[in-house]
Amino acid sequence: LAPATPFNTGITADRVFVTATLPLAECKAMGKAVGGSLNDMLLWICSTALRSYLTQHHSLPKKSLVAAMPVSLREAGASDTANLGNQVSMSLVELGTHLAHPLKRMNAIMASTGKVKTSMQSLKGLLPTDYPSLLAPWLVGGAAKLALNTYGKSGLASRLPMVANLAISNVPGPPVPLFLAGAKFTTFHPLSIVMHGLALNITIQTYAGHVDFGIVAGKKALPHAQDLARSIEEAFTQAQGLLGAGAPTPPASKPPGKTPKSRVASATPLGKPPSVKRAAGPKMIPIKNKAKPSDVSNHGTTR
Repeated sequence: LAPATPFNTGITADRVFVTATLPLAECKAMGKAVGGSLNDMLLWICSTALRSYLTQHHSLPKKSLVAAMPVSLREAGASDTANLGNQVSMSLVELGTHLAHPLKRMNAIMASTGKVKTSMQSLKGLLPTDYPSLLAPWLVGGAAKLALNTYGKSGLASRLPMVANLAISNVPGPPVPLFLAGAKFTTFHPLSIVMHGLALNITIQTYAGHVDFGIVAGKKALPHAQDLARSIEEAFTQAQGLLGAGAPTPPASKPPGKTPKSRVASATPLGKPPSVKRAAGPKMIPIKNKAKPSDVSNHGTTR
């Protein structure tokens, strides 16, 4: 079972939504430098950011956080038209947030994802592959809605044991820039869902050379949402300090060792959780804020 965290609580109609953006090429290179994948590197960044956030707000559990993560079961290069439906199932990954040393945390994540890959392939024929619709019959029933609302409002969601603390998903997006009425999309931050007991969702999508994070949560579960988004950027900077040799050299026009957005703090020393500077970082963008004609983005905010 997953340890108790502020994220395992009931939800209301209130949400927070914050974003972060990292360079794709460097994330890939650093994942390769440790013998892992891009997904392993992004999980490490999320893990490091979550550890920093929970430490800052005095709620880091002694056990590792567990993430519910969708896993693709489709074979590489598969083109069988008879199997064009969903080929995705859900897995549980330990994030190693209880480990202070960053490289030990990376090893724990890679060991966990390795076990998931092995078990998923061996049980592929037995696993449900249409997880987005598994709860659909329950969600459309009036009695079920009443039961879910009672479950959330009664406080049971924060007291009952959970198998995961949050959801993290990583999906490939368009590799080239997109345009709308001649205006270029500068980012492509995804927005997913939360539920009672699992009130934090981090969805990651690659887009035109960047990695865009969309973080949505119940407002009570993540009252300091900007801190978590900032911690993601600082975790990337820490990774640069640890694995800089494995990352490509940035263009000469940009300072080395910096992300495209210069708001990230300097690299954190080895073995220490990232420190958070409250004076800088991502800002909540009002939903009613109109995008400029030449700079279209799908950022969101809280309501």
